[in-house]
Amino acid sequence: MTDKRRILVVEDQESERNALERVLRIAQYEALTASSVEEALEWCNQPIDLVISDLRMPGGTGIDLLMRWRKLRPQTPFILATAFGDVDSAVRAMKLGAADYLTKPVDPNRLLNVIREVLQKPAAAEAEAVAAPAPAENPADAAFGPLIGRSRAMQDVFERIRRAAQTDGIVLILGESGTGKELVASAIHRESHRRNGPYVPVNMAAIPSHLVESELFGHVRGAFTGATDARVGRFQIASGGTIFIDEIGDFEPVAQAKLLRVLETYTVCPIGSNTDIHVDVRVVAATSRNLQELVAQGQFREDL
Repeated sequence: MTDKRRILVVEDQESERNALERVLRIAQYEALTASSVEEALEWCNQPIDLVISDLRMPGGTGIDLLMRWRKLRPQTPFILATAFGDVDSAVRAMKLGAADYLTKPVDPNRLLNVIREVLQKPAAAEAEAVAAPAPAENPADAAFGPLIGRSRAMQDVFERIRRAAQTDGIVLILGESGTGKELVASAIHRESHRRNGPYVPVNMAAIPSHLVESELFGHVRGAFTGATDARVGRFQIASGGTIFIDEIGDFEPVAQAKLLRVLETYTVCPIGSNTDIHVDVRVVAATSRNLQELVAQGQFREDL
């Protein structure tokens, strides 16, 4: 396929808008721009693959744009960016369906990784829909949200999802790439008592190793070179809901130790802070790797 994916950048600051546009064009995306919510909505009837919007703008917020756009084009994914480490806004954005939430200044490599991940999801869903068997005579016996199947094996999967959803225990989903692990994770969330809370997916394979701790646990301003603003970690954003950690087998040893502490205490300590923050979160993890082999090789903590 030679057509470029079309990405709309909504940013009221011209310098930042131009910088994002330049990054996207270098990465071979077709970049479109708008400086306000109203200007962005003028693109709504055009084919747009992704919207990247600033959270705080004069005359309307990125959340306002997300809500209005989704009434017209509910399938368009959104990434929201802000210079403010605002937990409430992050949680609200994820609840309303934002695909991701980035803190300014946006790291170009991180941005491109998130874009690739977000744009791959519709293609994966479409591929699964094409490969899915025809519905059974009784749809309730064949479908579990986006999961479809009539075989005994799929019925067993549905039953496991129901059982897992009844508890707040940690769940590990094992399976090869492309087998629908994230679909199972989101189904567990939807069936659980946390269904009205945020569902926050994190793909470890898409995050540079030096950003993993900041991404998951957050950081305070000045915690390290380049940390010009505080960042809210994904565990805080997911509080009250579910965090899905995909490809947990890719965790570096230091991050493994910190994750183990979170799972034991349900507290996080942002980088550069001395204060623990309680998080009420259900953890679902997945991997395509053999964790027992990684443990034997000394690459993964046995206690984790």
